Amino acid sequence: MGFISKDALKQVLFQHVVEIKFLRKHPNKTSSYRRMFCVGAFPNFQNNAFLLAEDTMARFNFTLPKGSSPYPPVPYFNPDHKNLVITWDIFMQNYRCINVRNCNLVSSFRVESKEDIANFWKYFDDKITGMGGMGTQDIMDFHRK
Repeated sequence: MGFISKDALKQVLFQHVVEIKFLRKHPNKTSSYRRMFCVGAFPNFQNNAFLLAEDTMARFNFTLPKGSSPYPPVPYFNPDHKNLVITWDIFMQNYRCINVRNCNLVSSFRVESKEDIANFWKYFDDKITGMGGMGTQDIMDFHRK
């Protein structure tokens, strides 16, 4: 799909599970880039119906940030000033800061309606769940060609 701005990524993350590719802060021996499936964006985690669904919380081990009721906790830095988006990393099952200076939107899956969510779970179960640890590691250690 191409490069995506910080504001556009935050908007897409509100109603989609997205696959992104971005430049790592600390490149490893395998790759300078990382691919990630993610959903939700700070500060709107508690407004994301898909993330708060019982099935999603159980399968992705999602928990709201500590102190998020009724308002989300504020990080000790302003993510916008550092060109970062804070999102939920589905594979690592934790929050991640993504620098969108060099971020590509690879694909997105709308998760607004029950039909959208059912389609996403079918894709996830058919294509992702069966990969196991090494398969998801291969996705995360994306090699730029």
